[in-house]
This record gives sequence, structure tokens and C-alpha cells, in this order.
Amino acid sequence: MDQDLMSYLKEQFQEIRQRSERMEGRLEHVEGQVGGLREEVGGLREESREGIRHAHVLLEDVRGNVRLLAEGVASVDERMGKLDGDLRQKLEELWNLVATPFRGLETRVTLLEEAEDRRHRDIMEVMRKRFGSRLGT
Repeated sequence: MDQDLMSYLKEQFQEIRQRSERMEGRLEHVEGQVGGLREEVGGLREESREGIRHAHVLLEDVRGNVRLLAEGVASVDERMGKLDGDLRQKLEELWNLVATPFRGLETRVTLLEEAEDRRHRDIMEVMRKRFGSRLGT
């Protein structure tokens, strides 16, 4: 082989070797970055899992509170229904106690009003209304 060719090939191999070494250096750098990204992603996954677990715990707490609130509302509704029934019964009893004397009182007042009305009316007017034209109006 020719000395020039040998020298040229040597230079080319050396250049290829240098490029290969640079590429390996870059590849190691990229691999380092990928490894760092994997660690970050792993950390984010763990943080996400913890966040999700925490959200589930809070959600269960809220569900429990809603259940307690619903039971309380049902209990209050039941008590209100009972109180409503008791109140209606008491009002009916009170009405029955008061209604009878007031009916008698109303009758007495009506009789008194009619008597007062009769006392102030003209007797001739009463007679005309009652017997009409027979009195010779």
C-alpha cells in the first residue's frame, strides 16, 4: 500500500475514533439526563399517589359527614312531625274547650243585639213590615 494512502487512512480512523469518543461522551450525558428524568418522574408518581391517597381520605371524611348530616336531618324531621302532631292535638283540645262557651256567648250576644234593635225600632214600622198593607198604610 502506498504511504500516502496509509497516512490518509490513519487520519480517517483517528478522526472516526475521536468522533466516536465525542459521541460516547454525548451519549453518557444524554443517559445521565434520562436517568435524572426517570428519578424526577418516579418522584412525581409517588407525590401523585400520596395526593390521591390524601384526596380519598378527605372524600371518605366528607362522605361520613354527609351521612351524619343526613341522619341528623332525618331525626329533626321525625321530631318535627311528632311535634306537629302534638301541636295539632293540643290546638284541637284548646279549640274544643273554648268553642262551646263562645257559641253560647255568641247566641247571647245575638239575642241582646236583636233586643236592642227591637227597642229602638218604631213599633208601627215593625207592624207594617209584619202585616203589610192590611194596616192601611
